[in-house]
Amino acid sequence: MLNDPRELIGRNGHSVYEVEPDADVQMLHRAEMAFSLLLVGDDPEPEYPVGSLGPFDDCYRALLAAYDKAADGEETAAVRAVLDQYMARDPLFADMVVGDHSALHKRSWSVSELYATEFPEPRYLVPGLLPAGLAALGARPKIGKSWMALQMSVAIGIGGPIFDLPTQKGRVLYLALEDSPRRIKSRLQRQRATEHTNVRFEFSWAPLLEGGIDQLLRAIDRHRYALIVVDTLARILGHIDHNKSVEMSDCLGLLQQTAVQRNMTILLIDHHRKGNGGDGDVIDDIIGTTVKTGTFDVAMGLYRNRGEKNATLKLTGRDIEERELAMRFDHETGCWECLGDAEEIVSSEHEKAILEAVSKLGAPTHKEIADVTGQDRSNCFRRIQDLIHKGRLRQIDGRPARFMLATETLKPDENLL
Repeated sequence: MLNDPRELIGRNGHSVYEVEPDADVQMLHRAEMAFSLLLVGDDPEPEYPVGSLGPFDDCYRALLAAYDKAADGEETAAVRAVLDQYMARDPLFADMVVGDHSALHKRSWSVSELYATEFPEPRYLVPGLLPAGLAALGARPKIGKSWMALQMSVAIGIGGPIFDLPTQKGRVLYLALEDSPRRIKSRLQRQRATEHTNVRFEFSWAPLLEGGIDQLLRAIDRHRYALIVVDTLARILGHIDHNKSVEMSDCLGLLQQTAVQRNMTILLIDHHRKGNGGDGDVIDDIIGTTVKTGTFDVAMGLYRNRGEKNATLKLTGRDIEERELAMRFDHETGCWECLGDAEEIVSSEHEKAILEAVSKLGAPTHKEIADVTGQDRSNCFRRIQDLIHKGRLRQIDGRPARFMLATETLKPDENLL
């Protein structure tokens, strides 16, 4: 063990953080991974040799020396002692270079190690809706996805509820690449956002492979954003071909890894490639190939028929329940309202139409009810049976069977033949 960890601190007396503003962001991430391996007790990997980390090499040498000299089982404590000396010189050092050095950075696990480790629950900016990681929100143009993304940003920026769900307050960066400052101001005023809402807007950003990724990562690390919204993904991709798997995987993979490691969320707004009304598939409808969708921790699809107020928000992801929510857009406030489970709402509307048809027609057959309501006959018959079990309808024996409201009685002279 080291007698004095301070012996390993760079002779120039400067911390690594002081060179960060001019350091290459990719180099910073290599250093972060190299440091994190040592901090969880893993052996250093060949892909991070001494001399390959640029301005972070002095600190890495110090950590490696502490690791090598430590007794078995005491490596993590030795590395931490050295790192603490750097942190004492500049507390921001740990945040900028090391990030979250929990067990989540460990790359190799035995079954016994997995069973013995208490993993933290996933972080959610919005419970059951927006977890830490890479997220996507897709819809056809002019459906209202940017309004929804802005509504989420404002809610998180002030720590207020959205869709009747609580949010975790945090800083938000919104890349409004298809909007103007004037339009964003108008929308913020419509959504009644206060001037203290912690959201920053950028209206121009370099494409991902032309410096945009480095710019984005630097912004995350400097300002500790809880949420970054990219509106739209197509704009920030630049000239990248959506169907080129290597380029897409590199870009989105880095964004996903960054979001997970920093326990924050990157939300990419994307266009659906085709119009499916409410029958679309949340994965298939995101433009491009499954290269894109396979990288997301959560994918959301917003579906609405033209001219209708109501829409369906479909959700699927790694750590969230797959479900569909019925949504309604309020044009006065520019906000979306969650009406509840979409299937229950639709079922309720279908049942209401059946009850109205029965009341109007008197004692119709299930075929007549289906024709009047425009419902599929088999589904209509199933809903009629549900309404009978709920005590809303009753069946009149005969061929064919007819149905009446449970509150009505059959008149003696009424001929149902």
